[in-house]
Amino acid sequence: DPSTIKSPSPGKLIRFLVEDGAHVQQGCPVAEIEVMKMIIPLLSGESGVIKLIKPAGSAIETGDLIGKLMCVWGV
Repeated sequence: DPSTIKSPSPGKLIRFLVEDGAHVQQGCPVAEIEVMKMIIPLLSGESGVIKLIKPAGSAIETGDLIGKLMCVWGV
């Protein structure tokens, strides 16, 4: 589902690169996670307004929902 931002692997949610409620473009980096001492950006799968789910600093597992994109028509 391109409207969800999920963790690809276990790790730690380091920080968000956008604020909750911000409009993001498809392919835009929205968060960074740390996996085995590497920082990995999470990209938006489509354009829309982002709703952040997990707080920064959270431990995450594979498939955890980090954020959700809501489509905005006419933008």
